[in-house]
Amino acid sequence: MLADDYPGMHPALARVLTPSCEIVGSVTEASRILDEASRLQPDVIVLDIRMPGSNGLETCQRLKAVLPASRIVLYSAIDDAAITRRALEAGAVDFVSKHRITSDLLAAIQRSVNADPTD
Repeated sequence: MLADDYPGMHPALARVLTPSCEIVGSVTEASRILDEASRLQPDVIVLDIRMPGSNGLETCQRLKAVLPASRIVLYSAIDDAAITRRALEAGAVDFVSKHRITSDLLAAIQRSVNADPTD
């Protein structure tokens, strides 16, 4: 499942991920992330850390509480060690910089699928 407030990002992510991944849904509104993820029960949620009306770190924590088996890969235009650490502390399996999303996202998803979702 993809979650990014910029609708143009969804087709770009789909080009990076298909045919290796099946995209079961996408959300552009932060207020719909939890409901849609609960409905779809995705294996992996690719979540932009900055969406209007949402704190991606808090959203990640809520998703992990509701869907402990789903793995979350957070991404952001902010690329520093502190944000990566905070993303992992919030329950994300991996973090990818938007600047490297085309080269790093698929590998992050593959790593997340092999990770224990309850860690």
